[in-house]
Amino acid sequence: YNKHYRESKSKIPSKYNEGDYVLIRDLRSKPGESTKLNPKYKGPYLVAKVLGNSRYVIRDIPGFNLTSRPVDTIMSADKLKPWV
Repeated sequence: YNKHYRESKSKIPSKYNEGDYVLIRDLRSKPGESTKLNPKYKGPYLVAKVLGNSRYVIRDIPGFNLTSRPVDTIMSADKLKPWV
């Protein structure tokens, strides 16, 4: 029973291809700051490479840097959302 219930509640991760634009889930906040009105996602970013096990290499879009530090990281699919 427990295995069936757990499997029925699990979500199938989204699939992304190289070149897709995605948003990254960002729930960090400063101490004492309310998170209710803060944006939950930041981006857009580019999927540079597809790895196994629903992992993706995420990079800044060329010519469209949002931060002073360039983003080049590996993220799992549950932390990503398609950018429309």
